[in-house]
Amino acid sequence: MVRDIRTIANIGSGTMGHATALQFAVAGYPVKLVDCSQELLDAGMARIRSDAEEFAQAGLLAQGEGVEDVLSRITTYTDYEYGAAGADFIIESIVEKLDVKQRVWSEIEQYAPEDAIFATNTSGLSPTAIQSVLKHPER
Repeated sequence: MVRDIRTIANIGSGTMGHATALQFAVAGYPVKLVDCSQELLDAGMARIRSDAEEFAQAGLLAQGEGVEDVLSRITTYTDYEYGAAGADFIIESIVEKLDVKQRVWSEIEQYAPEDAIFATNTSGLSPTAIQSVLKHPER
């Protein structure tokens, strides 16, 4: 259930991934931001910082919170095993290629808790096709 979600794993730190990670962190969730290289994570965190600063200037952060409070909720990983471990909700925002999404989800499934909820931020692919390679597609 939604109220049982305590930790988010956010796979992908690019255009969409950095934004979803920021939204979860602003909402108070600890976020495990995962991407395939430190360089991509550094670029994603720079975008997150920039957007969080804009949020702060616009008064969109919780009262008494600053940019550093939000950023402190985000931890970066280049490894799916550690990034997915302990996550209650896992969302991916990676390249729009079915075979890549299927490969990434198959790997994540090995490390994710059994009761973790899987979600995709796909804009044009079938979620049914993405999950068709999973051992537990009902997630």
